[in-house]
Amino acid sequence: MKGQRLLVSVWLGVLLLASGCVNSGNPSIVDQDRISQIKLNTSTKEDVRRILGKPKSMSRHSGYYSPLPGLPPSPALTNVEVWNYTHINVDVNAANFIIGLFADGATSDINTFTAVFDEQGIVRHIASTKSEGRSGLGARQEWKPID
Repeated sequence: MKGQRLLVSVWLGVLLLASGCVNSGNPSIVDQDRISQIKLNTSTKEDVRRILGKPKSMSRHSGYYSPLPGLPPSPALTNVEVWNYTHINVDVNAANFIIGLFADGATSDINTFTAVFDEQGIVRHIASTKSEGRSGLGARQEWKPID
C-alpha cells in the first residue's frame, strides 16, 4: 500500500513538473494598447523602438514601392527597412501528452508584427498575424490562423 502511494505521488509530481507554459520573444506585440500607438505614415523608427523595443530581425530591400496604400508604385527606386517581431507561447499539458499517448500534447500561439519604414524612417506598412496550433498525434498537427 505504501509503495503504491509513493508511486502515485511520484507520478503526479512528474506530471506537475512537466506541465507548464513556455514563452519566447517579445510579449509587447500581443498588447493591443501598445500596437495601436504605432501610426501608419506618422510613427518613426524611434517611436517603434520605444514602444516595442529592439526587433528580432531587420532587413533592407530596394524596389518600386507605393508611397501610400492605393497609389501606384513610385517610378524611382526606393529603399525600405523591415523590422520583424515575434512572440511564441507554448502550453504543455503533460497529462494529455503522457496518458493520451501524445494526443493534444501542446498548444502554441504564434504572434508576429512587421513594420516597414521608408528612407526617412517613417512607418509605411504594418502587418500583424496570430496563429495557433496543437501538436501531438491526436491533434493531426493542424494550424489555423486567428482572425
